[in-house]
Amino acid sequence: MNKSFYPLLTHNIKYSILPVSLQTISFPECKGAFLERCLEILNDELIDISIEGAEYVIHEKRTQDQAGYNKVVIITDMSAQFVSGRLHDGMVEYPWEFNEVQYDENGNALRDENNNLIGSPRMLGTEGDGKWNCHNQSPEQCCQMIKDSAPIMDTRGNYIQCHIFVPESPR
Repeated sequence: MNKSFYPLLTHNIKYSILPVSLQTISFPECKGAFLERCLEILNDELIDISIEGAEYVIHEKRTQDQAGYNKVVIITDMSAQFVSGRLHDGMVEYPWEFNEVQYDENGNALRDENNNLIGSPRMLGTEGDGKWNCHNQSPEQCCQMIKDSAPIMDTRGNYIQCHIFVPESPR
């Protein structure tokens, strides 16, 4: 297989084993490896811990240049009643700075010499760390808290939005 088709992985791979347990296993040895090699590592490790026949679902991480960059993903429990979070701790994360439009004292959006909106990038979240604690909240409550923390549009004319992700029940 031609490895040029597989990007180098820049982050550790994490694999959640559900519903058997609410545990996440990290595979730091995947960092810097090609996807093909990382899948070999995953297979070897999962067989070693007696999880044969595991399915892999690989999602590419979005970048700030892709559609939907302004959406915060809220992961719920399987009933979609409460926020679960990626690590089942109720935490919701948005990894990028949000480039909010700056306004003058009259409420007019500031623009540069090329008529582009001028922004002021900042990390969102309750502590400015890109995280919100949505433990024991409904997805709607969590989304409202997220939107309230970023009421100003960004330099692309978009507001922060939520994407509610409900995991599929195991087959």
